Amino acid sequence: MLQLLSDIEGYIRYYGNWELTLCCAILMCYLLKFYSLGTKITKKYRNLSTIITEQINLYLHMEQKPQKKEELLVANAVCILVFLCVH
Repeated sequence: MLQLLSDIEGYIRYYGNWELTLCCAILMCYLLKFYSLGTKITKKYRNLSTIITEQINLYLHMEQKPQKKEELLVANAVCILVFLCVH
């Protein structure tokens, strides 16, 4: 009976290690995707004139489509945050 219990503990330890390895691999893939997305955003908005152009486009869209004003205000707030972070 004791030998069976020790085998179960080894079995749990062995597969617990594989489960931990799999979780770490999934987390690593997610973080790599997050990092690459951040790099793309940084490259696109590194130039301040690009951010200002995006804000002007948002204001023009707000005038053309008043029903989407709330969504565009959120996008404008994001542009302001990017501008403050880059500047």
